[in-house]
Amino acid sequence: MGKIYAISFLGTSPYSKTIYVIQNKSYHEVYIQNAIKSHYKPEKHFIFATSLAKEKHEQGLLGRGFSQDEFVQISDGKTEAELWEIFSSIVETVPSDCRLVIDVTHGFRIQPMVALAVVVFLRFHKNISVEAILYGLYDHKNEENEVLDITSFLDIIDWTFGIRRLMEKGDASDLAGILSNFHRRSYLRNEAYKATGLSNFGNYLNGIMSAMAVVRPYDVISEASRSASMTEELKRDIENMPHTQPLGLFADQILQKLSEYAAPLADVSDLYSTKGIKSQLEIIDHYISVAQYQQALTLINELLIGFGLVLHVEDSMDLEKRKEMSYRLNAIRKGSFIAKAETWEYELVEILKLSVDYRNDVNHAGMRPDPKSAKSIVKQTKELAESVRIFVDKHLPAVFINDGNNAEA
Repeated sequence: MGKIYAISFLGTSPYSKTIYVIQNKSYHEVYIQNAIKSHYKPEKHFIFATSLAKEKHEQGLLGRGFSQDEFVQISDGKTEAELWEIFSSIVETVPSDCRLVIDVTHGFRIQPMVALAVVVFLRFHKNISVEAILYGLYDHKNEENEVLDITSFLDIIDWTFGIRRLMEKGDASDLAGILSNFHRRSYLRNEAYKATGLSNFGNYLNGIMSAMAVVRPYDVISEASRSASMTEELKRDIENMPHTQPLGLFADQILQKLSEYAAPLADVSDLYSTKGIKSQLEIIDHYISVAQYQQALTLINELLIGFGLVLHVEDSMDLEKRKEMSYRLNAIRKGSFIAKAETWEYELVEILKLSVDYRNDVNHAGMRPDPKSAKSIVKQTKELAESVRIFVDKHLPAVFINDGNNAEA
């Protein structure tokens, strides 16, 4: 665990002695910086101040435990260039791998906003962790003034990154980590309400997205079918934990999306029931939406072979049958198939020919004569996915029209 460092801003206003209260401990001080220094005992407490602010308050702080090397002079921040100078000063001053306390009580103009932006950057650039973000509520009428810990509002940024990564990239690992942290925090801080479902939901989401990433449609569909059972605990946690509100705004959307993948699968053969096939189409659409084109092509190819067996009323999960179907369709494509082919087989051959070509191009990393450009692969994969859906929708009703077990409810 890194050492604690602190940063504060200093204004030009006169300050009066008061009692600052930090985590139920009282500090009788003129400067809130002294209270913070006494409470957190940082290795260094850097004071960012303009020349005028430094001139007014330097002596008062130097006489109370601060050293000259803890003062960092900054510009007034009146122009964009000056704001970037402040940004650079903070980045250069804060050491790597530390636990940082940020005091924005006396931030001038938009200095607090700059500080928060820098903190987000430093978490990646210098691997810092945020110990606390503090704001002192000073009112001269009050004998005691509370110092608020507003760190939880930094969590909004984490929520944004985590939810966005899930929605746009199909990666739930960041969001799962956030949910686990909030779940654990409710117990470590002995909060009045303790989470019951946050961590489980995070692990659940991460499991589904991991199955997506390695193209395991059976795992995705069967796990997605459990989403309803996760809802009650999740929503109760959100209702009772105000700092999870960002997730609450997206929870219904996430759960709705999971329900689109869901289907009642007794075993892997049910991947080719009506609902199983439609769920696979939804998974392909997901791959396209999050730019996972290799996964989309892999599932398209496997779905087409299995669907061909369904149309032949054969076991779609039998490995030998799948090989035979591949040979049959390849022979039809080459014109060497002796027996009479079904009309739909000619349609399937045309789609599968493209699917195999695109998949091989991607899986072999373009290491073959005349590889397609990345732009072309993306465009053609999207078009192929649409062709697959049209083909399946066209022939699916005829397959299961008399099959009560597979018919839509």
